[in-house]
Amino acid sequence: MATWDLWLNGAIGAGWLAVMVIALLGLHLTGDRRQHRLPSLLLVAGGLILSATAVEPMRAIIAAYLDPRMAELIAVAMLACCALLWLRRWRESVNRARSLAEAEASYRSLFEHSDDGLYQTLPDGRVLRANTAFARILGFESAEALMAADLNVAAGVYVVENRRREFLDAVAVHGKVEGFESQILRRDGAVIWISESARVIRDRSGWLVCIEGKVTDVTSRKRAEEERDRVFHLATDMLCLIRRDGRIERINPAFERVLGYEEEELLSQPFVDLFHSDDALAATVELVKVGRGLPMVDFAARCRAEDGSFRALSWTMMPVGDRIQAVARDLTERRSVEERLRLATTVFETTGEAIIVTDPHQRILKVNHAFTAITGFREDEVAGHTPRILSSGRHEPGFYEAMASMLATTGHWQGEVWNRRKNGELYVEWLNFRAVRDGEGRIVNFVGVFSDITRRKQDEERIQHQANYDALTQLPNRWLFQARLDQALDRARLSGNKLALLYVNVNQFKVVNDSLGHRAGDELLKELARRFLGAVRHGDTVARLGGDEFAAIVEDFRDEEPIGMLPERILRAVAEPVRLEGGEIVAGVSIGIALGAVPDNSVMELSWDGYDGAD
Repeated sequence: MATWDLWLNGAIGAGWLAVMVIALLGLHLTGDRRQHRLPSLLLVAGGLILSATAVEPMRAIIAAYLDPRMAELIAVAMLACCALLWLRRWRESVNRARSLAEAEASYRSLFEHSDDGLYQTLPDGRVLRANTAFARILGFESAEALMAADLNVAAGVYVVENRRREFLDAVAVHGKVEGFESQILRRDGAVIWISESARVIRDRSGWLVCIEGKVTDVTSRKRAEEERDRVFHLATDMLCLIRRDGRIERINPAFERVLGYEEEELLSQPFVDLFHSDDALAATVELVKVGRGLPMVDFAARCRAEDGSFRALSWTMMPVGDRIQAVARDLTERRSVEERLRLATTVFETTGEAIIVTDPHQRILKVNHAFTAITGFREDEVAGHTPRILSSGRHEPGFYEAMASMLATTGHWQGEVWNRRKNGELYVEWLNFRAVRDGEGRIVNFVGVFSDITRRKQDEERIQHQANYDALTQLPNRWLFQARLDQALDRARLSGNKLALLYVNVNQFKVVNDSLGHRAGDELLKELARRFLGAVRHGDTVARLGGDEFAAIVEDFRDEEPIGMLPERILRAVAEPVRLEGGEIVAGVSIGIALGAVPDNSVMELSWDGYDGAD
């Protein structure tokens, strides 16, 4: 063989040996990837055969057993299979990369659009990655704004400082944590409750790389639980929370108050041990029913109190989550309350005084039958209105404001109020209004009680009128005349104005009575009283002193000329004939006038003049 051929065959053999070495090295480096082993072995075997056939001594040895060309063909086939397998692996790798990219995109979409807050943080609390929901839970508009703020969740976020340490300890010990609840401080200063689930991410050496987790805002649930706890604590009914094993987990203050036990005495005690021996079996049966899914049971049973006595209780049991809640009511106390309520309702509805109940804003809530009887309004017609629906309009504008002010400050008001019935009729009532306060002193209701005093007021006014006015002529009588004269003298002393008194006597009045009768005499006096009133000024006083005697008070005049004309007007007024049952008569009167002034020495100076009228 020529030297050139030897060198060429040696180079070819060396090349295939290099390929084999590279293939062996690649097989060693990818030894943990099984899909790479077969192509690598085929490449090594094919390269080894081709390198051997390229070297003349090896080719001679191979020729002793197999045609070298056949060996080369087998090697080429191996290399072809290797190429096909590598092509297949490459396609699978491309498809896998595409799938991973799609999965990554899907994960990123889920990460960004999840309703729960998702995050990755370093152990020291610095945020590596977060979605929009997590940012909004912390009070940021977006995840970008959160990342730009370089927030450290370990510093200033947890309301309780050591809560973050407790969280990290739980994650470090167990590798993950579920439903870890904490209070955190939002960016706007609001305090919210969160539930956090997280796990640690470690590298191949076991070092903690980061913490990834999920956060849910559970503020609404926590507030609902707090409200349930508050209701549980403040409930007037006896409440007992029972575990599924039938043992007591919690009781409320009402339960303690009725049976006398402290909560610590009953914790983890069998619930049925509270019952009377004759009722314990029935209570156990009802408890089992609820435990097996019955939504609610009601029964009555006797329970042993702390002092050894037994109380008759009405029980209701129902499932609440993984617990059973038992509600009890003391039948004895309830019957007593029902009796008091029945009595109060009877009094409310049968009393003769009207009762009105309003809310703190004085909107009417309830009225009784007496209210309807007095005002004419039914309860449904006034409900939601204020008592001003009855307003008469007779009071000054500030009357009701003053009433409301006194109610707010003292909690009580009473007095006379003019109101209007449904039919428009005015009436006067005596009203007593009181504020009703709760245990904390806040006004929760107003209660008004009133009675119709219209008739009494009318009777008082009638009695007052009869005491001060003449029954026949309706003119002021002698007593009222004297009172008004005293007042007129006081005013004259203060003002220095003149004062005039007129005395009028009906002439021959006895003859009229004797000849025409007392009825005619009464009619004559009534007509003369009307004419006397027409002759004086409005505001002057004309009174009947008794029998046929009349008098007038004229105040505040500055010259004597008008007073001198007054007797003439009276004489002209009585000069007209008076028609009576027995015929017509012209009355005659005698008039006396006293004029005077009250100077500073308080001595009244009077001058008298007399006038006679024809009979």
